[in-house]
Amino acid sequence: MSTAEVVGFTLVEVLVVLVIVSLALGMVVFAVTSRPMDHAVQTEADELASWIRVATTGAAEHSEMRILRYDLDAGGLVVWAVETPDEAPREILAHQVAPPVRIECLVRVRDEVLRADRGGIEVIVFPSGNCEAHLVTLTHEGVGSRTLEVNPITGDVLVFDGRRDYERVDPEELFGATAQE
Repeated sequence: MSTAEVVGFTLVEVLVVLVIVSLALGMVVFAVTSRPMDHAVQTEADELASWIRVATTGAAEHSEMRILRYDLDAGGLVVWAVETPDEAPREILAHQVAPPVRIECLVRVRDEVLRADRGGIEVIVFPSGNCEAHLVTLTHEGVGSRTLEVNPITGDVLVFDGRRDYERVDPEELFGATAQE
């Protein structure tokens, strides 16, 4: 009897290839399915940043004080304009954040940092375009978050991936140097 050479794969080789292919496929499916919700958070962050920019530049253009009110329970931003201190504020724009994205806010007033994740918090934009330094974090649980940092001097808004650790970050590191009073 002669022994013929058998050409093919062993059962172990086939199982190893199947395990590798299924792991790779699982990683691709996870990456593709989690992106739309992460994209929703990024879209909301970009849109909210543009509204904040409109409010800060509008204050300087119209020489009037603006009040940014972040409604943390309803997940929105309302901007009011105030021409004189005696005048009642008038609403000039409102933006609602699409659920299930949540909103939190951190405001620096002088050397004190105020944190809010419920209720509402107001940030004043002065006629010069300067405002109180603040961070806004948009979060979708289990998917991702974005943090908006508003520069108190220029009113510029930067959008960062992730959330800031509110309790451990030094306010000077977070917002940079503020204008001399």
